[in-house]
Amino acid sequence: AAAEARGENYTCPVVRDANGNVLYDSKGNPLQMYFNYGGISYAFTGGDVIYEDVNNDGQINELDIVYLGNSNPKFNGGWGLNFFYGPWTLKLSFNYRLGNKIVNMARLNNESMRSNTNQSAAVAWRWRKNGDITEIPRAMNSSIGSSYNALGSDRYVEDGDYMRLQYAQITYSVPAKFCKQFGLQSLRLSASANNLFCWTKYTGVDPEVSYGSWGVCYDNSKTPKAKSFTLSVNIGF
Repeated sequence: AAAEARGENYTCPVVRDANGNVLYDSKGNPLQMYFNYGGISYAFTGGDVIYEDVNNDGQINELDIVYLGNSNPKFNGGWGLNFFYGPWTLKLSFNYRLGNKIVNMARLNNESMRSNTNQSAAVAWRWRKNGDITEIPRAMNSSIGSSYNALGSDRYVEDGDYMRLQYAQITYSVPAKFCKQFGLQSLRLSASANNLFCWTKYTGVDPEVSYGSWGVCYDNSKTPKAKSFTLSVNIGF
């Protein structure tokens, strides 16, 4: 309330109390938030990530670590459907996963701006000057030390829910009277596809991530499952 009365709307990391009010020093300047962990004392400045100071002590450290979810899904399984219409047959197979979390390490590395390596196009919208409002923090090259703008946080933890159309096949059985004209007992034409669609809100390349160390799903952008298509002809003499 005090900050609003003074017309101040801080978008940089400053210290706030449990009610969200900005705290000031004896000269009336807002107190800077510090990263204070492992013997490091770094004062966050404009353009830096604003982490949640859980215990409101003005420092981002091990006391601000919170539970962000479980990589074990609550539901995991699959199901299939078969449709028949005259000489046509359609087979569909789905698999799904619900209720798990994925650490999108590929996004963390591609938006960290810690070095001169290639980065995501998203960093073009990074913070550049006072007054900028963006979800991408300022670039902080490792030449001045480790970047504190790409720490593990819920910014990179995403829902891993998905439903995948794992297999689809459509088959046409040629009528027997037509087959007999060519001396055939049966003739079936089929087209099938694997990994045709995947419905998910996950921003990585593939939400079907296996568990890594300590049972955590880390997505380092491995090659996703490939789509494959097959045409087949089944002839009975």
